[in-house]
Amino acid sequence: MPREVIDLSGQRFGRLTVTGRTVNQNDRVMWLCRCDCGNDAVVSGHALRRGMTESCGCLSKQRAWSTDPVDLVGQRFGRLTVVARHRTNHQARWDCVCDCGNTKTVDHSRLVRGITKSCGCGMNQNLDIVGQHFGHYTVIDRYQANRSMKWVCLCDCGAVVDKNTWQLRKHPDDGHEGCRFGPEVFPPRQLGRPAKDLTGQTFGLLHVLRFDEEASDRQSHPRPVWACRCECGTVKSIWESSLLSGLVRTCGRYDCRRTLREREAAVLIFHSFLRTAAPPAGGGPPDEIQ
Repeated sequence: MPREVIDLSGQRFGRLTVTGRTVNQNDRVMWLCRCDCGNDAVVSGHALRRGMTESCGCLSKQRAWSTDPVDLVGQRFGRLTVVARHRTNHQARWDCVCDCGNTKTVDHSRLVRGITKSCGCGMNQNLDIVGQHFGHYTVIDRYQANRSMKWVCLCDCGAVVDKNTWQLRKHPDDGHEGCRFGPEVFPPRQLGRPAKDLTGQTFGLLHVLRFDEEASDRQSHPRPVWACRCECGTVKSIWESSLLSGLVRTCGRYDCRRTLREREAAVLIFHSFLRTAAPPAGGGPPDEIQ
């Protein structure tokens, strides 16, 4: 015989006032409630009577905010000035304006511990290579461009061109448009293009399908990117350096990572068995494994 349902209409539980009964869910009696903040919520009678639910969710947000650290609005941290609290239900985050004009949202702990001091534009503020020579370029000045440092360089051909730090240090012999020290004299490797073809090769569970030219061109610092298919069927674009170094060998799914670990463990066990089972050249008993 089914139990009699206790009518909770009109009763108050925390910030919730029960307005009526609604459709049952998972054999539980559900009630439509109006929160003090104005929102509606559907809550089971079990959760209401035991105090498990006391609001539509606004109470937990308020409690999270009440335990936040002191207000940092107006304070400066390096090149950042805090202008507002970022709207989040988790740890405190702050919207900051950098001296260069960019905005950045930073975690509270990173601000007060001095880990983040700028939007990123200040990373090369202390770097000064004016007067230094890189290939056929001589650095004569610098300026800030968005979040990166640009260097004004005098080429040996007489032209003045702009280069970033990465271009100067990694490709100092790259020519520029109209320069006699161009590809004909110094044939540079084209940025973002692979040194060799990896198509058809396998790295872990990844099988290389093709060179992903579009993804390569989207990189802030052009680098080769390859489209790879994992054994699970997932197609993912991977940096060439990550493939060759063995840093990435699966699509990243937990099942694929576990499969790769199990295979590697099986290979190690097999090779260990071969070492212990194979007799030495003299025909005596196998050597003991140290």
